Amino acid sequence: MTQEIHYAFDAILESDERMQDAVLYHYLETCLETALIPCATATAPTGAWGRDWHGCLPERREMARAAYTSRPVRDALGATILNDSASIRAFAGNVSRTSGYGITLRNLRNPVEQMRHAMPGEDLRAHLAAIGAGHGDPVLVSPDFDLVHMRRFLVVDGRITSESPMAFSAELACIPGDDFIDFGVSPDGALEDGSPGMRLDQLRVAEALLAKFPLSCGAIDVGLEQHEIEPRARVGAVTAAPPGGVFPYMADLARHARAVADHAARRAPAQAAAPSPDQD
Repeated sequence: MTQEIHYAFDAILESDERMQDAVLYHYLETCLETALIPCATATAPTGAWGRDWHGCLPERREMARAAYTSRPVRDALGATILNDSASIRAFAGNVSRTSGYGITLRNLRNPVEQMRHAMPGEDLRAHLAAIGAGHGDPVLVSPDFDLVHMRRFLVVDGRITSESPMAFSAELACIPGDDFIDFGVSPDGALEDGSPGMRLDQLRVAEALLAKFPLSCGAIDVGLEQHEIEPRARVGAVTAAPPGGVFPYMADLARHARAVADHAARRAPAQAAAPSPDQD
């Protein structure tokens, strides 16, 4: 009997996200030998693919928490886990004194959705309240390196399948492949030319993290820190999620879907051989 996979569609998504969702669904439906069953996020069963915009699916929160609590990811972010406001204030003060940066706060109960950036000197109590972190709750705290020219690398089975700048020239979005003109945002909010020559450094940083932490599925976001000598590629975020669980921007979804299908095909024999719960 053909296995079925539920794919969650979220009605809250913006139009461009809905379009990308539909495109990925089409390619997955074409590549997979498994039947895809569309469903709403609110009624999605455990193990469903697709978006969870509200962060309401418990297994998604657990996937994200497992990634952000792993040592390689914490090292890549320069992060530590703290659970009291005094320690968080001390961490923020040290980061501000030594580098002038603010900090990023992630509530480990839901680290993707409950996240805030705090500027140096800001009242951290308001930020902690905003992410729902009370006294004793574990919070992942890292320097906010103010990264620019972010790139998202989509990952399946510990390998990068495709990538996209997280800001790009819209008129070039129809060009096949990943060769988009990269853009950043200037201090006055205008788009400006990026640094395509740094793309290989960003790729190397993502691959170095995967060598230590072979993410099963999701995305790694890598940007450029404006270091005083030259830009430095750094990991900005790591999102563990099933296929369709992260926004792909303008990544090559056909290539990504083929990688997902290949991974699913390799796993199928092992899953078929495993006894079902009602077998003696």
